[in-house]
Amino acid sequence: MKSIQIVAGSVYGAALDVAAALKRLLTEAGFDCTLHERSALNVVRVPESLLLVVSSTTGSGDVPDSLQPLLAGLINEPPMLVGYPFAVVALGDSSYGDTYCGGGRQLQAALLDIAATEIAPMLTIDAMMTSEPVDEAQQWLQSNLAAFRRAAGE
Repeated sequence: MKSIQIVAGSVYGAALDVAAALKRLLTEAGFDCTLHERSALNVVRVPESLLLVVSSTTGSGDVPDSLQPLLAGLINEPPMLVGYPFAVVALGDSSYGDTYCGGGRQLQAALLDIAATEIAPMLTIDAMMTSEPVDEAQQWLQSNLAAFRRAAGE
């Protein structure tokens, strides 16, 4: 079975809480998971793994500082990740309009640009609509657990 590398970028802690909850659920489902609170390109180079990105959004739709090295690496030093399985959970605030969930959307776009394979539709969690992002993320994972299993070769 493939391992899951979970990278989390948080400003106020919500994305980290979501990532930790998803790690618990995935571990209970039998996956070997590692949670990275700071991330660089080496995380996506872990052989036989899947990538789960959980990102809040800062400023004008940017990724948090802890995920800047990963995004820069994907754009400036794109690794050969054709078919590399990934999924994204993006947190944001829809009152910001066009930059809503911009951090997650940037990471998703960078991964798709290097031909990685999105295994589940990106989850966008709107701070204006939910006070429990963990619950929303857990429901999303339950709905997409079969896709994670397929990507892991089960």
